[in-house]
Amino acid sequence: MLSRNYTVKTLFAEAIWDIREEVYRHEFQALHVVNRAVQVVASQFYSIMINDYMTKAVVVLDEVGKYSTGGDAYYTADTNTILVNDINEDFEFPKDLWKSVMFRIGESVYYGLVIDVTTTNTVRIIATDLPASDASIDEFLMPNTMLDDDVINIAGLPIMRTGQRMRMTLHSTAVKRGICDHVSIEEINEFQSDSFKEQGRIVFAPAGEELLLRRAEDVENYGTLTLRFPRIPFRAISEDSYIDLPDGAPIEIAILKTKIILSERLKDVQIPDPREEMVRLVRSLFDTFGFTAELEEIKQKVEALT
Repeated sequence: MLSRNYTVKTLFAEAIWDIREEVYRHEFQALHVVNRAVQVVASQFYSIMINDYMTKAVVVLDEVGKYSTGGDAYYTADTNTILVNDINEDFEFPKDLWKSVMFRIGESVYYGLVIDVTTTNTVRIIATDLPASDASIDEFLMPNTMLDDDVINIAGLPIMRTGQRMRMTLHSTAVKRGICDHVSIEEINEFQSDSFKEQGRIVFAPAGEELLLRRAEDVENYGTLTLRFPRIPFRAISEDSYIDLPDGAPIEIAILKTKIILSERLKDVQIPDPREEMVRLVRSLFDTFGFTAELEEIKQKVEALT
């Protein structure tokens, strides 16, 4: 999560400080309201904040997956962590970041992504649907990842996909510059590994849920690959979760948007016209990230937010 200062609880408390009496007359979930506000802000300004969401994943080609050998595993709901005491191979950082995991508790099967490796037998995961309480895990699996015919499966990565060319970089220890060249699918299909002009190169092209790779003949292997990609903003899973927005103007806009949502849903909650304050905050956000915006663009953003 990007914010270092605001959790769902603290953001919500700041949003309602002057309307808390009216708000507390009603029963509702603060988590849902704040997640909705954050989602709106992220969708409106993602292209501006994209550098904050750029994430690294080491592309490790494992022939052997990881699993619980005897069912001695445990899930902790407050921290979204999985402890596997009888893991066949230790978890490794950063090797196991962003890998998919699957685990079974009774008759329910859950899927998640590893976002942190805290010990050699403990990982922290994120997912949209996880157990609400602590529980013993009956089965745990982390599938192996293989490079098959110059293709890497990236379906499990939380990549923010837009209609534009995906902003993504691939680094390799096998090439002198350390950077692989991002090319089109047409260019990768025409790549001639024995051509003089291709010497020393590794090229890649995203194609749906796959990453297509090619290397020149003089490049012995793909080396250690590190992918940098724009990830999706994560939803908070509890009121103690930190907000997945950068601190500063984005958080301030989310606070005001939370208040607007409450005023729309609760008839007895009245707030001053938020548009003037929203204009100020939107201008501040553009300035903070080094962008300039025409008055018409600011008006469009304010209209979408209020």
